[in-house]
Amino acid sequence: MGCGHARYEFLLPAALCNVIGYGVRTLRWQRILAPTKRASFGRLYPVLMTGFAATTSLPAHPASLRAPICSAAGNGSAAASRWRRSSSSASATG
Repeated sequence: MGCGHARYEFLLPAALCNVIGYGVRTLRWQRILAPTKRASFGRLYPVLMTGFAATTSLPAHPASLRAPICSAAGNGSAAASRWRRSSSSASATG
């Protein structure tokens, strides 16, 4: 099934679901920020859309530039490191 067989009738509903999803995320961020800063939906939505567009279009997230090349190995070593710390602190206290 190549591009010639694409079903374009799903394009508008998919785009609408995407925009609604970002709207829900904006509402969530409004609630998260509410204790510290009151931000209107109209002010927050474009800011979040810019951030979402940047993270979608950039080849790597800035934080992942420091991460190991093999994320599976990195996640495993991070988990092992946390386990060692938690088990050593548990043995020291008990």
